Amino acid sequence: VINTQRMLTSNQAAKAQTWPFLGEPGLTTLDWLPWSHTFGANHNFNCVLRNGGTLYIDSGKPAPGLFALSLANLRDVIPTVYFNVPRGYDMLIAALREDDELRQRFFSQVKLLFYAAAALPQNLWDALEALSVATVGHAVPMVSAWGSTETAPLATDCHFQAQRSGNIGVPIPGTEIKLVPSGEKLEARVRG
Repeated sequence: VINTQRMLTSNQAAKAQTWPFLGEPGLTTLDWLPWSHTFGANHNFNCVLRNGGTLYIDSGKPAPGLFALSLANLRDVIPTVYFNVPRGYDMLIAALREDDELRQRFFSQVKLLFYAAAALPQNLWDALEALSVATVGHAVPMVSAWGSTETAPLATDCHFQAQRSGNIGVPIPGTEIKLVPSGEKLEARVRG
């Protein structure tokens, strides 16, 4: 799928409108998503590039034998925005429960926990919320979004603290979404 420069820059302009804190000094991410992936490159890498942040490459990932490397990286790098998939958060929760120092470091600077690729099970949402409240005294916002490679990749963004997991948000600025009947279901059509 071709992504044009205009698509990439309009996605980041919309992201800056929905997450204004990205423009504040100190944006730091630690990310394992490959840059060949639309979310790893077009969203995460370009977010850091557009907003003048720092991107640390996590050579681990949420997989057996590789997550220990991600945990070692989290002991060195304190992210302000943390991106992961539900399986990654599942593994992280177990580590945070066992390691007080890691938990203190992780929650000390993080402003936002972002999940995508699948819905975050409610029990993981509840565990992350409880850990953040116990550690820093408040629930760290957990958000998600929806899109595809064809949308470069952002189409919706849950830029507000939802009450529970599974909320993909609303269309980002400059994007329209229309639900059209398709057999027994509805098809989402996106324009932006």
